[in-house]
Amino acid sequence: MKLDTLLVVQTRTLGDELAGEPVGAWTDLRREWAKVDPISGREYLVAQQVNATTSHTIATHYFAGATSDMRLVRKRISDDAVVRQFNVESVINVGEANRWLEWRCEEVGVG
Repeated sequence: MKLDTLLVVQTRTLGDELAGEPVGAWTDLRREWAKVDPISGREYLVAQQVNATTSHTIATHYFAGATSDMRLVRKRISDDAVVRQFNVESVINVGEANRWLEWRCEEVGVG
């Protein structure tokens, strides 16, 4: 499998609004090389029966603690701006082998 896209795994920060900290801001957790695949028309029809919004399957190396509460983003190297954003719907430890993660995601507009 060719991992050819560098993505950033982000987690939501639970700030203290009373202390002036942003509530619900996203924080970079780690960078991961990934294989990003849009799902095919047939897979899309099947995916809609399970979850109507899945648009991409993303593969990364396994790391402990991956959850569907995270999101994956692709950032521009020159200024670190987000150019693609994938909201995670589910994440699977493929074969429970601790080798690969399969992320089912919905790509959303950046804007």
